[in-house]
Amino acid sequence: MINKESQPHPPSQIKPLLAIAFYSFKALVRNRATVFFGFAFPLFFIAAFGLIGESGLSVTIGVPETSKSGPVYEALSKIQAINIEFGSENALQEKLSQGRLGGVLAVKNSALTLYISQADPQTAAAVTSLVSGVVDKLNLQLANVQDPSINLAVEEVSGRSFTFIDFFLPGMIGFALLTTAITSVGFGLIFLKKALVLKRLFATPIKGYTILFGQGLSRLLFVLAQTLVIVFVGVFYRE
Repeated sequence: MINKESQPHPPSQIKPLLAIAFYSFKALVRNRATVFFGFAFPLFFIAAFGLIGESGLSVTIGVPETSKSGPVYEALSKIQAINIEFGSENALQEKLSQGRLGGVLAVKNSALTLYISQADPQTAAAVTSLVSGVVDKLNLQLANVQDPSINLAVEEVSGRSFTFIDFFLPGMIGFALLTTAITSVGFGLIFLKKALVLKRLFATPIKGYTILFGQGLSRLLFVLAQTLVIVFVGVFYRE
């Protein structure tokens, strides 16, 4: 009868797991392609695209050269959210049809005409609302209405303004993590197999799941470093 207490215990897998994770992480850091696509490539994208644009409302209204006067034009020119572009009416109409303008405001026979395009419905609605508000306010003043029945009080509350990088940065983090997860893990195991490293490891008491978890742990540490670097750069430029 075999005495179970005399049988040797299986070797611990903790030390091999940490050793595989350490040397796998060391190999990742020394791989120029992995470091470039994991750190430098996302940072280039952030520098090129993430630091441009504001999320605040800004619309461009075309005004023909013949309509550069009047109370409506003067009121619109004082609104920070409105950019006014001048030109001939035909050229402005063409830009409007291409979606490059939010609207075209023209004066014909002493009447205002606002042209909008369905190329950008959201911008068209914003332009219509802004111009209608200005026209309604001027009509009240011309009608000598000093105390309208309904008054709107506007109070500004302090808050955080969002820019394009606030939405772009999480996408770049996901892109970097996805690139590392797909290319690094898969190609890393293939390289170990071609280099006969896996064959030598399987000749030892190390289990297969220890090798897999060790590789995964090294990649986890690498993607954590990626995330910290990208978030630090984004916060630095955001401030």
